[in-house]
Amino acid sequence: MCMYINDILVNNTKITIILEDNSEYVLHEDIFSTSNITRSIDVNVENLGKLVRDSQYLFCREYLMKQISNYYKTSSGYYKKLIEKKYPKDCAIKAIEYAKEKGYIDDQEYAQRYYESNKTKKSVKKILYELNSKGIKQEYLEFLNSTEDIKESIIKIANRYTKNKELTYELKTKIYRNLISKGFDYDLVNE
Repeated sequence: MCMYINDILVNNTKITIILEDNSEYVLHEDIFSTSNITRSIDVNVENLGKLVRDSQYLFCREYLMKQISNYYKTSSGYYKKLIEKKYPKDCAIKAIEYAKEKGYIDDQEYAQRYYESNKTKKSVKKILYELNSKGIKQEYLEFLNSTEDIKESIIKIANRYTKNKELTYELKTKIYRNLISKGFDYDLVNE
């Protein structure tokens, strides 16, 4: 089905095409520039729908790149944000795959950074739980199973409490309770 184009409005990277029935189609400037669409011609509505779909992907990808430059999240975090912004699911998935291929999103690197910044504040169990809730796959969390790192974290936290203080029974109890509340394993804290 073909329809006559009444008007074409330009707003930054968005090109709005208004047809004779006052229906509007928004295209990305890159898609529009290769489409050979001009005012006062007839256009196939089905083809225009395909161009709109391609444009949605480009808009989605541009928004994702802005998010990546502002916030470092997991791929599932970015996916949730794109869906929240009402981008189609297939466009969101395709945009995230594009960003992963380019190296802009790396869940394993995210997990390692998260661990490094929290290892002296939280137990490995708690960090694992938080990373799982952020959508990190278990295969990216294999590096967290080192008992030596856990012992090192326990010692660092305990040293913070004992700095320039006499090691009394009350202080030991306080350290013990703090470490257990952070999710450290009972046996490792006793050790």
